[in-house]
Amino acid sequence: MRIIVAHGADESIDGPKGRRKTDVQDCQWLQELHTSGVLQGAFRPEEQVGVLRRSLRQRRRLVAMASRAVQPMQQALEQMHLKWTEGVSDMNGKTGMEIIHAMLAGERDPQRLASHRDRRCQPDQATIAKALEGPWRAEQRLALPQALEQYEFLQQPLRACETQIAACLQTFVTHVEVEPPQTTPARQRRSRQRQAPSCDVHGYLHALTGGDLTQIDGLDALTALKVISESGLDMTRWPTGKHCASWLGWCPGNKVSGGKRYRIRSKPTANRAASA
Repeated sequence: MRIIVAHGADESIDGPKGRRKTDVQDCQWLQELHTSGVLQGAFRPEEQVGVLRRSLRQRRRLVAMASRAVQPMQQALEQMHLKWTEGVSDMNGKTGMEIIHAMLAGERDPQRLASHRDRRCQPDQATIAKALEGPWRAEQRLALPQALEQYEFLQQPLRACETQIAACLQTFVTHVEVEPPQTTPARQRRSRQRQAPSCDVHGYLHALTGGDLTQIDGLDALTALKVISESGLDMTRWPTGKHCASWLGWCPGNKVSGGKRYRIRSKPTANRAASA
């Protein structure tokens, strides 16, 4: 096969028999294979599931952007010599946000700042007050409100995206029970994740699937919703479970040379359902 200089998008290389290989001829060959039924169609979810998929992907990008916006706030507090992580590990939680707003309002007393502690916060008030003792540098007091403004600005499109997700879920089911019936043995449920959507994801999942997917170890409501948004609800798209595992990229390598098996690890995949 001889490489030639391409002067256009449809000219690339010569074929094995001297025939010029072009994009037009490749399209004709693929059309012939598809007409003969040799090619299999790629997995495409239903439009209803596709809307939910795009909304969840957009929400994931917004959450990542908001997480990056927290880093300048952490850097500003560290440069003010405040041992923030010893008192409040979660800066964008309820306790952290109330303390930061009080700091920007002019409060400097560590005891009064620690009084904003939420009852669910693990460190006590004395530990938080001790972590907030330190010099208050003027240049960092300027950087902190700017970083906070950027973080709060990203919360507006995030709330709009969650509203759209709730509207997408309502297209699947029109009514959601407040507390879905327990069809499986009771298990201690996790507390609601901070990054979980504001809508009742667990109730919608129960109405969609007819069961409680959170009973599976290591699977919470948000993770189960991500898998459903990527794979859909119709499992007949895959003939067997092995086909579904292959689509996820979980199948181990099967390269054999000289009677010895190589590359047992599964191939790298960008499948979001597999990542979830």
